[in-house]
Amino acid sequence: MMMSSLSEQTKDRIAVGMLFISPACFCTNMLLARAMAGIFPPVSMAVARWLFVAILIGIWCAPAIWQYRRQLRDEWLSLAVLGGLGMGLCGAPIYLAGTMTTATNIGLIYTACPILVLVISFFIGEKQMGAVQIAGICAGCIGVITILVEGSFSHLVSLSFNHGDLLVGMGTIAFAFYSVGLGYVKTGLPPLVRFGAMAFFGAMWHMPFLVYEAGIQQQIVSPSWMIGGVVILLVFVSSLGAYLSYGLIVSRLGAGRAAIVLYISPLYNMIFAILLLSETVQLYQAIGTALILGGLYASQQAVAATVTGRTG
Repeated sequence: MMMSSLSEQTKDRIAVGMLFISPACFCTNMLLARAMAGIFPPVSMAVARWLFVAILIGIWCAPAIWQYRRQLRDEWLSLAVLGGLGMGLCGAPIYLAGTMTTATNIGLIYTACPILVLVISFFIGEKQMGAVQIAGICAGCIGVITILVEGSFSHLVSLSFNHGDLLVGMGTIAFAFYSVGLGYVKTGLPPLVRFGAMAFFGAMWHMPFLVYEAGIQQQIVSPSWMIGGVVILLVFVSSLGAYLSYGLIVSRLGAGRAAIVLYISPLYNMIFAILLLSETVQLYQAIGTALILGGLYASQQAVAATVTGRTG
């Protein structure tokens, strides 16, 4: 209601401002994954995030959910698959990765997601690639590999990888399939209702692992003001804030300009990791960043038309 009463020019100005706020929203998830290592069990953290998102959207969109109940029933399988990819494999595995790798690495590896989106879109016949796009993809892949092997040729030869980085790589691939699936799978649902349903299924995907984490591993969350604050950040900033701000940017400024968020996010993440988590930037990370961002720039035009939604 508030946005509908604003002028078109004011809406565009807000969208421009969101270009610099949205990356910070995405970064909070990666920073919290590292900051909560050993404090907030990863599966519990993911369930709390997505279950509360689903509940809040369910309350806010209750009339629409009832109105579209038949579509929800008809699309439950695709919603479950997309929720498993975008909120499941990109949930607890990323928080578990935070116990083994740096927030900087998490952010840098995730930056390659739009390049993977282009590759997937090409193989399913949604996009065409030219020499520039292929060169960008190759540069991006080399950048990710540089980060995975920590710039060491011996690590590459011996296939010695940080397990946390591999988990982030898996999450990045899953999120790329999720991003393509958002546009590829037809839906009759409003965006927010669809997002809420996927958040619900994302939480449900974690339930068997939650039983293992709490019942067998005996990793049980101890309620505290800090845990409550983290959940609030995950729900309102990392999830709703990131999704809604990015959606506003795409709708008002177009997917091409929204791609700016993809460039700024890793830089924000790196700066915050240094300031808040006392991380340091290594030479291999700088080289990997340059290769990934260069590859992203080369393939931007093709990617921008494909990536129209993102949750982080």
